[in-house]
Amino acid sequence: MGAKLGLRSVDISITSSCNLKCKHCYLEDLKNAKIILPFRKIEEVLTDAKDLGAHHVTLTGGEPTLHPRFPEILNLANKLGFRITIFTNATTLNEDIVSVLKECNINGVQVSLEGLKEMHEKIRGKGTFERTISGIKLLVDAGIRVTVNTQLTKDIIDNIQEYASFLKSIGVSKLLLTIPSLVGEAKKNNVCFPDEKLDEIRSMLKIHKLKDQFKIDSTNPDSNYTCTALIHQLAINFDGTVYPCHYFRSTHHHSLGNIYVESLRDIYISWMNGDSELLHYQKYGTAKCNVCKFKEVCEPCAGRIYSLYKNFKNPDLLYCMLLGKENVFHDVHISRLVWGRIE
Repeated sequence: MGAKLGLRSVDISITSSCNLKCKHCYLEDLKNAKIILPFRKIEEVLTDAKDLGAHHVTLTGGEPTLHPRFPEILNLANKLGFRITIFTNATTLNEDIVSVLKECNINGVQVSLEGLKEMHEKIRGKGTFERTISGIKLLVDAGIRVTVNTQLTKDIIDNIQEYASFLKSIGVSKLLLTIPSLVGEAKKNNVCFPDEKLDEIRSMLKIHKLKDQFKIDSTNPDSNYTCTALIHQLAINFDGTVYPCHYFRSTHHHSLGNIYVESLRDIYISWMNGDSELLHYQKYGTAKCNVCKFKEVCEPCAGRIYSLYKNFKNPDLLYCMLLGKENVFHDVHISRLVWGRIE
């Protein structure tokens, strides 16, 4: 028998369509296909997810606001009682869309921004910075909590304090620094931070270099598992493919099934009642990780491990490198690198 059932969240990519062509996008040319997950399928997924215990939904893409029935999807999720988060580049936002977001008591909007103007437009294209900032200001003015998600690329580290101050000045609530998935456009364009920046990243976190802008939070996930992919979360792609989490979706690894063939409920229960390599890893970890002195503060990503090794027998090298020879994070969990709340 598998793990205890307890779905908590679903991540739904409702369309592959996007109005930008970013250098670190994992979709490559798929977004040009303009694949749209039909409203009826989204309704089925949300209903099943709710029945399975999920209380949070993230709507993403592509650019989710380009789905022709985006307002209806929001209203449906709200009616079913979900906490709703939107991932967007914010360039398509207008007063009408923001009004619907506010009416649906949106939990928060996560906006992709790659630094100040020059850095951002180097990755997302000329003219995108001002449009993104305009979208952020619309959200802030409407009283909607905004998290900015920034990829840790080659350029961002040297300007991090100025960047954080700017975000605070326009009303952003939280800055989330993440590592690009080295697939798709990111792999093609080598969008990543070089090894020589690792010590700088460690130092920045160790001395709380951002302390004037941030309070570093411990995530302390309420889970008995190494990773909660599949167990507590699922990601549904715009083509109907179901993955354990959004990272597996970005790398197109470890498909669990497809909602055009089986219901989300049947897919989830079948895998949870099984004895897959992923579930075994989540329950027992790896031999190397289990004897590591940083085990209690490290939150390895099963998706990244699988993308590197095509198995779950090895540690997450990213966190091994970031932790280094000493625990620079003290008692702070490091899920997705840094959670910072702008004070």
